[in-house]
Amino acid sequence: MKPRESMSLRTARAVRAACVAALLAGLGVPSAAAEESAAEAAAIILDGRLDDWPGDRSILLDEEHLYLRLRLDEEFTLQGGLRTSRLLLDLDGKPATGRREPQGDLGTDLEVVFSPPSPEQGKGPRAGVEVRALDDHGIYEVVSHAAVGLLFAPVFAAPQYEVRLDRHSSLPEPSGSRWRRSTAVRGRFEVQGAEAEVLQRADFSAADLPPLGQKAPAPRGLLPERQEGVLRLVSWNVENAGPREKPEPFGRILRALDPDAVLLQEWWETSAEELEAWFRERVPSRTPWRAFTFGDLGVAVLSRYPAAPLAAERFMPEREVAGKKMRAVRCAGALVEAPNVKLVLCSVHLKARGAAHTWEDELRQVEAQAINRGLRSALEAAAGAACVIGGDMNLVGSALPLWALQGGLDADGSELDLVDAFLLGEQANYTWTADGAPFTPGRLDYVLVSGALVEVAQSFVLDTALLSDQTLEFAHLQREDSLASDHRPLLVEVRPRARQE
Repeated sequence: MKPRESMSLRTARAVRAACVAALLAGLGVPSAAAEESAAEAAAIILDGRLDDWPGDRSILLDEEHLYLRLRLDEEFTLQGGLRTSRLLLDLDGKPATGRREPQGDLGTDLEVVFSPPSPEQGKGPRAGVEVRALDDHGIYEVVSHAAVGLLFAPVFAAPQYEVRLDRHSSLPEPSGSRWRRSTAVRGRFEVQGAEAEVLQRADFSAADLPPLGQKAPAPRGLLPERQEGVLRLVSWNVENAGPREKPEPFGRILRALDPDAVLLQEWWETSAEELEAWFRERVPSRTPWRAFTFGDLGVAVLSRYPAAPLAAERFMPEREVAGKKMRAVRCAGALVEAPNVKLVLCSVHLKARGAAHTWEDELRQVEAQAINRGLRSALEAAAGAACVIGGDMNLVGSALPLWALQGGLDADGSELDLVDAFLLGEQANYTWTADGAPFTPGRLDYVLVSGALVEVAQSFVLDTALLSDQTLEFAHLQREDSLASDHRPLLVEVRPRARQE
């Protein structure tokens, strides 16, 4: 399952790669291989698909980042807490510095431990990731994943992953200086068994690195204008009913995005009346906002256009999982009558946590199946309506829940299309991030649409920290606004698909 990529994104990739190659040529890079690597790395989009990786390469660098491709003999969730794996990096390519490894010519300056061992005896791995900066005695300091800009994708179980680290980092000494001055890098990826034995090992290296940029690039994201004839949708997990306590940043972001409909998650214990009053005050509209909730489960749909609720009883699971008491699925829906298009909108929030093959992941699949059944019934009753599902899918185990949601809901009987959405000002598609958390940024939020009936005019994920100063000023935003939630809003514009004559 691979989402289609927009032509504009492909063009941007090619242009950036060409510009980097031209720049490096102008700087007189001593190695043609380094110049080629930089041009190839500049085209990488960190989305977990890996179809943009050249040939069989496993390491690429440009003036900003280090990219790695990790291949697994057996699929598992990297930071799911079931199996430990380690990424060892010799940042200066010198085995005499850092921790000397018993096998191979490697002096580890930086270690990334996915699902690190629990400090409690006999507990096994714990979920998350631990980043360690080492000195020459092998003594390490645990640093935030944000200190090295660590990203990887996908965050669900997969046979391959792509990893990115920033070359501009806030690593402590001596690791920081070695990384900034490096002209070569070596590394190793290891997968460990229950007794810490090495089950899989892969080595990689690169020499004559492209020159490091003089400083980290300034935020450069631009806010696109609304396309003509579209319905603008926003899906957003607002983290623990955040708009109640801190309405200003949420209001600024929603006014800047100017949605026609909003799919909300985690606005706990709310009512339609509360939501309508909040939006009426904070997000002015020429037509009244209409809100639809499902009990106190934190999910809601809001629309500027006439709408009616979907029946709540449609979203109950058919069976329990692991002996857990069955509960209503966190899902709210509405039939929206917008100009030129009729939509069944559904806001979902699937079960959190749990790696692949855990009860949490199985519960996500059961919840997704219940939503799919309910929407089939709703779409039968709403003849000609296109289906749009958005929300926090929590795909930290497997991709199976997403497939269960998609199946057979399009007007032609096919699966719904997965919308490609990338961060403005960033070549990645994560939607959740928290610097102090044990988990790296990842894509948790998705939007699915009826591709047979509507087309996506544009889509993006908004993080105000990545926007240019001019964009912030023009949109009346503040750089810290996105910190109001650990999720970033995902915007999608749809319009009716032209009929084929």
